[in-house]
Amino acid sequence: MHPLEALNEQELGQLTRIADHLFNTRLLLAPGHRPNRMRAGFGVEFLDHREFVPGDDLRDIDWRATARSRHPKIRRYWDEAAADWTICLDHSASMGSGDKWALAVQCAAALAYLLIHLDHRVAILLFSGQVDQRVPLGRGSNHYARVLQTLRKTTPLTSGGGSDLRACIPHIKRRSPVFVISDFLVEDGMRPGLDRLRLLGDRIHALQVRADNDFPDGGDEMTLMDVESGETLAVTPTETDRKHFKLTLDAFSASLENYCHRRHIQFSHATPDIPWKTVLTQHFHTRGRAS
Repeated sequence: MHPLEALNEQELGQLTRIADHLFNTRLLLAPGHRPNRMRAGFGVEFLDHREFVPGDDLRDIDWRATARSRHPKIRRYWDEAAADWTICLDHSASMGSGDKWALAVQCAAALAYLLIHLDHRVAILLFSGQVDQRVPLGRGSNHYARVLQTLRKTTPLTSGGGSDLRACIPHIKRRSPVFVISDFLVEDGMRPGLDRLRLLGDRIHALQVRADNDFPDGGDEMTLMDVESGETLAVTPTETDRKHFKLTLDAFSASLENYCHRRHIQFSHATPDIPWKTVLTQHFHTRGRAS
Protein backbone atom coordinates (compact mmCIF):
# COMPACT_ATOMS: atom_id res chain seq x y z
CA MET A 1 0.00 0.00 0.00
CA HIS A 2 1.32 3.44 -0.89
CA PRO A 3 1.96 5.66 2.17
CA LEU A 4 -0.53 8.25 0.89
CA GLU A 5 -3.34 5.72 1.25
CA ALA A 6 -3.04 6.28 5.01
CA LEU A 7 -4.36 9.83 4.59
CA ASN A 8 -8.10 10.34 4.87
CA GLU A 9 -10.34 13.34 4.34
CA GLN A 10 -11.66 13.37 7.91
CA GLU A 11 -8.24 13.59 9.56
CA LEU A 12 -7.04 16.12 6.99
CA GLY A 13 -10.08 18.28 7.72
CA GLN A 14 -9.47 18.01 11.45
CA LEU A 15 -5.86 19.10 11.01
CA THR A 16 -6.95 22.10 8.95
CA ARG A 17 -9.41 23.20 11.63
CA ILE A 18 -6.75 22.77 14.34
CA ALA A 19 -4.39 25.11 12.52
CA ASP A 20 -7.12 27.59 11.60
CA HIS A 21 -8.95 27.68 14.94
CA LEU A 22 -6.21 27.27 17.56
CA PHE A 23 -3.62 29.41 15.83
CA ASN A 24 -5.99 31.80 14.03
CA THR A 25 -3.91 30.94 10.91
CA ARG A 26 -1.13 33.25 12.12
CA LEU A 27 1.19 30.26 12.11
CA LEU A 28 0.70 29.70 8.42
CA LEU A 29 0.27 33.20 7.07
CA ALA A 30 2.74 35.94 6.44
CA PRO A 31 2.02 39.11 8.49
CA GLY A 32 -1.23 40.76 7.43
CA HIS A 33 -2.42 37.83 5.33
CA ARG A 34 -5.82 36.31 5.95
CA PRO A 35 -7.95 34.06 3.73
CA ASN A 36 -11.52 35.13 3.02
CA ARG A 37 -14.18 32.43 3.11
CA MET A 38 -17.28 34.57 3.50
CA ARG A 39 -18.09 36.62 0.43
CA ALA A 40 -16.63 38.14 -2.68
CA GLY A 41 -15.44 41.71 -2.61
CA PHE A 42 -12.45 43.88 -3.28
CA GLY A 43 -9.30 41.80 -3.69
CA VAL A 44 -10.93 38.37 -3.70
CA GLU A 45 -12.11 35.95 -6.37
CA PHE A 46 -14.03 32.69 -6.31
CA LEU A 47 -11.81 29.67 -5.62
CA ASP A 48 -13.94 26.52 -5.45
CA HIS A 49 -16.38 24.53 -3.35
CA ARG A 50 -15.59 21.95 -0.72
CA GLU A 51 -17.67 19.59 1.38
CA PHE A 52 -19.20 20.95 4.59
CA VAL A 53 -17.69 19.35 7.70
CA PRO A 54 -18.88 19.61 11.33
CA GLY A 55 -17.53 22.80 12.85
CA ASP A 56 -17.88 24.91 9.69
CA ASP A 57 -19.88 28.13 9.92
CA LEU A 58 -23.40 27.59 8.52
CA ARG A 59 -23.23 31.05 6.97
CA ASP A 60 -20.52 29.79 4.60
CA ILE A 61 -22.82 27.25 2.92
CA ASP A 62 -23.58 27.82 -0.78
CA TRP A 63 -27.21 26.67 -0.89
CA ARG A 64 -27.45 26.55 -4.69
CA ALA A 65 -24.40 24.29 -4.96
CA THR A 66 -25.79 22.26 -2.06
CA ALA A 67 -29.11 21.76 -3.89
CA ARG A 68 -27.33 20.64 -7.07
CA SER A 69 -25.06 18.13 -5.35
CA ARG A 70 -27.44 17.17 -2.53
CA HIS A 71 -24.49 17.56 -0.15
CA PRO A 72 -23.71 20.71 1.87
CA LYS A 73 -21.07 22.77 0.05
CA ILE A 74 -18.88 25.58 1.33
CA ARG A 75 -18.12 28.40 -1.12
CA ARG A 76 -14.54 29.66 -0.82
CA TYR A 77 -12.79 32.72 -2.20
CA TRP A 78 -9.12 33.34 -2.79
CA ASP A 79 -7.67 36.40 -1.11
CA GLU A 80 -5.03 38.23 -3.12
CA ALA A 81 -3.06 38.59 0.12
CA ALA A 82 -2.83 34.81 0.65
CA ALA A 83 0.70 33.48 0.91
CA ASP A 84 2.61 31.45 -1.66
CA TRP A 85 4.07 28.42 0.14
CA THR A 86 6.84 26.14 -1.10
CA ILE A 87 7.28 22.63 0.31
CA CYS A 88 10.84 21.37 -0.23
CA LEU A 89 10.86 17.58 0.07
CA ASP A 90 14.22 15.77 0.17
CA HIS A 91 14.11 12.56 -1.87
CA SER A 92 17.84 11.78 -1.81
CA ALA A 93 18.96 8.20 -1.19
CA SER A 94 19.24 8.53 2.59
CA MET A 95 15.49 9.25 2.78
CA GLY A 96 14.78 5.70 1.61
CA SER A 97 16.00 4.02 4.80
CA GLY A 98 14.06 3.20 7.93
CA ASP A 99 10.61 4.11 6.55
CA LYS A 100 11.53 7.79 6.58
CA TRP A 101 10.10 8.36 3.12
CA ALA A 102 6.65 7.11 4.06
CA LEU A 103 6.33 9.66 6.85
CA ALA A 104 7.94 12.45 4.83
CA VAL A 105 5.62 12.05 1.84
CA GLN A 106 2.56 11.82 4.11
CA CYS A 107 3.52 15.06 5.87
CA ALA A 108 4.14 16.81 2.54
CA ALA A 109 0.75 15.76 1.17
CA ALA A 110 -1.10 16.65 4.38
CA LEU A 111 0.61 20.02 4.60
CA ALA A 112 -0.28 20.79 0.99
CA TYR A 113 -3.92 19.91 1.74
CA LEU A 114 -3.95 22.12 4.83
CA LEU A 115 -2.44 25.12 3.07
CA ILE A 116 -4.65 24.82 -0.01
CA HIS A 117 -7.76 24.59 2.17
CA LEU A 118 -6.63 27.71 4.01
CA ASP A 119 -6.68 29.40 0.60
CA HIS A 120 -2.94 29.57 -0.06
CA ARG A 121 -1.04 28.69 -3.19
CA VAL A 122 1.39 25.77 -2.83
CA ALA A 123 4.42 24.59 -4.80
CA ILE A 124 6.33 21.32 -4.34
CA LEU A 125 10.07 20.95 -4.93
CA LEU A 126 11.51 17.42 -4.81
CA PHE A 127 15.24 17.78 -4.41
CA SER A 128 18.47 15.86 -3.91
CA GLY A 129 21.67 17.48 -5.15
CA GLN A 130 19.39 19.36 -7.54
CA VAL A 131 15.67 19.95 -8.02
CA ASP A 132 14.51 16.73 -9.67
CA GLN A 133 10.76 17.40 -9.86
CA ARG A 134 8.65 20.50 -9.42
CA VAL A 135 4.96 21.26 -9.06
CA PRO A 136 4.53 25.01 -9.69
CA LEU A 137 2.44 27.25 -7.46
CA GLY A 138 -1.27 26.57 -7.63
CA ARG A 139 -4.42 26.42 -5.56
CA GLY A 140 -7.73 24.58 -5.43
CA SER A 141 -8.75 20.94 -5.56
CA ASN A 142 -7.36 20.31 -9.04
CA HIS A 143 -3.95 21.54 -7.96
CA TYR A 144 -4.02 19.31 -4.88
CA ALA A 145 -4.79 16.34 -7.14
CA ARG A 146 -1.70 17.23 -9.18
CA VAL A 147 0.39 17.37 -6.00
CA LEU A 148 -0.83 13.91 -4.97
CA GLN A 149 -0.13 12.49 -8.41
CA THR A 150 3.46 13.75 -8.29
CA LEU A 151 4.07 12.49 -4.76
CA ARG A 152 2.61 9.05 -5.55
CA LYS A 153 5.01 8.43 -8.42
CA THR A 154 8.10 9.77 -6.63
CA THR A 155 10.50 7.58 -4.66
CA PRO A 156 13.87 8.31 -3.05
CA LEU A 157 16.96 7.86 -5.18
CA THR A 158 18.61 4.46 -4.82
CA SER A 159 22.14 5.87 -4.48
CA GLY A 160 24.11 9.07 -4.93
CA GLY A 161 22.53 12.43 -5.61
CA GLY A 162 23.54 14.21 -2.42
CA SER A 163 21.26 16.66 -0.59
CA ASP A 164 21.62 20.36 -1.30
CA LEU A 165 18.79 22.62 -0.19
CA ARG A 166 20.42 25.54 -2.01
CA ALA A 167 19.31 23.99 -5.30
CA CYS A 168 15.74 25.01 -4.40
CA ILE A 169 16.51 28.72 -4.00
CA PRO A 170 16.03 29.77 -7.67
CA HIS A 171 12.52 28.25 -7.64
CA ILE A 172 11.27 30.08 -4.52
CA LYS A 173 9.67 33.54 -4.59
CA ARG A 174 11.07 36.22 -2.33
CA ARG A 175 9.14 36.80 0.89
CA SER A 176 7.45 33.41 0.58
CA PRO A 177 7.19 30.95 3.48
CA VAL A 178 8.98 27.62 3.02
CA PHE A 179 8.56 24.22 4.67
CA VAL A 180 11.56 21.84 4.40
CA ILE A 181 11.13 18.09 5.04
CA SER A 182 14.37 16.11 5.18
CA ASP A 183 16.60 13.96 7.37
CA PHE A 184 19.23 16.73 7.03
CA LEU A 185 21.90 14.02 7.11
CA VAL A 186 24.66 15.87 5.35
CA GLU A 187 27.80 17.13 7.03
CA ASP A 188 26.65 20.75 7.21
CA GLY A 189 23.07 19.87 8.19
CA MET A 190 21.89 21.96 5.22
CA ARG A 191 22.73 25.09 7.20
CA PRO A 192 23.93 27.01 4.11
CA GLY A 193 20.61 26.32 2.42
CA LEU A 194 18.61 27.33 5.49
CA ASP A 195 20.62 30.55 5.73
CA ARG A 196 19.89 31.32 2.10
CA LEU A 197 16.18 30.74 2.68
CA ARG A 198 16.23 33.17 5.61
CA LEU A 199 17.52 35.85 3.26
CA LEU A 200 14.33 35.48 1.23
CA GLY A 201 12.62 37.24 4.12
CA ASP A 202 9.78 35.08 5.43
CA ARG A 203 9.00 32.25 7.84
CA ILE A 204 10.98 29.04 7.42
CA HIS A 205 9.90 25.65 8.77
CA ALA A 206 12.15 22.59 9.07
CA LEU A 207 10.94 19.07 9.84
CA GLN A 208 13.68 16.50 10.40
CA VAL A 209 12.56 12.92 9.75
CA ARG A 210 14.80 10.52 11.64
CA ALA A 211 15.03 6.73 11.72
CA ASP A 212 16.85 5.36 14.74
CA ASN A 213 16.96 1.95 13.07
CA ASP A 214 19.10 3.25 10.19
CA PHE A 215 22.02 1.46 11.84
CA PRO A 216 21.61 -2.32 12.30
CA ASP A 217 22.12 -4.33 15.48
CA GLY A 218 25.53 -5.85 16.14
CA GLY A 219 26.32 -9.07 14.27
CA ASP A 220 28.20 -10.41 11.30
CA GLU A 221 30.47 -8.49 8.99
CA MET A 222 28.61 -6.29 6.59
CA THR A 223 29.30 -3.69 3.93
CA LEU A 224 28.18 -0.17 4.66
CA MET A 225 27.55 2.19 1.77
CA ASP A 226 27.19 5.94 1.93
CA VAL A 227 24.06 6.25 -0.19
CA GLU A 228 24.86 9.87 -0.96
CA SER A 229 28.45 9.36 -2.20
CA GLY A 230 28.40 5.64 -3.08
CA GLU A 231 31.51 4.89 -0.97
CA THR A 232 31.60 1.49 0.77
CA LEU A 233 33.27 0.13 3.90
CA ALA A 234 33.39 -3.44 5.30
CA VAL A 235 32.70 -3.48 9.06
CA THR A 236 31.51 -5.75 11.84
CA PRO A 237 29.15 -3.55 13.90
CA THR A 238 28.82 -4.15 17.62
CA GLU A 239 26.20 -3.12 20.13
CA THR A 240 28.60 -0.40 21.24
CA ASP A 241 28.74 0.87 17.66
CA ARG A 242 24.96 0.97 17.51
CA LYS A 243 24.70 2.94 20.76
CA HIS A 244 27.41 5.32 19.58
CA PHE A 245 25.51 5.90 16.35
CA LYS A 246 22.34 6.69 18.29
CA LEU A 247 24.18 9.17 20.52
CA THR A 248 25.81 10.79 17.49
CA LEU A 249 22.45 11.14 15.74
CA ASP A 250 20.88 12.64 18.87
CA ALA A 251 23.71 15.15 19.17
CA PHE A 252 23.42 16.05 15.48
CA SER A 253 19.67 16.67 15.82
CA ALA A 254 20.11 18.72 18.99
CA SER A 255 22.72 20.88 17.28
CA LEU A 256 20.46 21.42 14.27
CA GLU A 257 17.50 22.25 16.51
CA ASN A 258 19.55 24.80 18.46
CA TYR A 259 20.79 26.34 15.21
CA CYS A 260 17.22 26.71 13.91
CA HIS A 261 15.84 28.19 17.11
CA ARG A 262 18.61 30.80 17.27
CA ARG A 263 17.69 31.85 13.74
CA HIS A 264 13.91 31.80 14.29
CA ILE A 265 13.42 28.78 12.03
CA GLN A 266 10.50 26.70 13.26
CA PHE A 267 12.01 23.24 13.82
CA SER A 268 10.78 19.84 14.93
CA HIS A 269 11.84 16.25 14.38
CA ALA A 270 9.96 12.98 14.14
CA THR A 271 10.44 9.25 13.62
CA PRO A 272 8.36 6.95 11.38
CA ASP A 273 6.59 5.33 14.34
CA ILE A 274 4.72 8.60 14.96
CA PRO A 275 1.53 9.18 12.89
CA TRP A 276 1.71 12.02 10.36
CA LYS A 277 -1.11 13.95 12.03
CA THR A 278 0.70 13.92 15.38
CA VAL A 279 3.95 14.98 13.70
CA LEU A 280 2.38 18.06 12.10
CA THR A 281 0.33 18.97 15.17
CA GLN A 282 3.45 18.82 17.34
CA HIS A 283 5.31 20.93 14.80
CA PHE A 284 2.61 23.61 14.96
CA HIS A 285 3.00 23.72 18.74
CA THR A 286 6.70 24.63 18.41
CA ARG A 287 5.77 28.05 17.00
CA GLY A 288 6.42 29.92 20.23
CA ARG A 289 10.01 28.71 20.48
CA ALA A 290 10.73 29.75 16.90
CA SER A 291 9.69 33.36 17.25
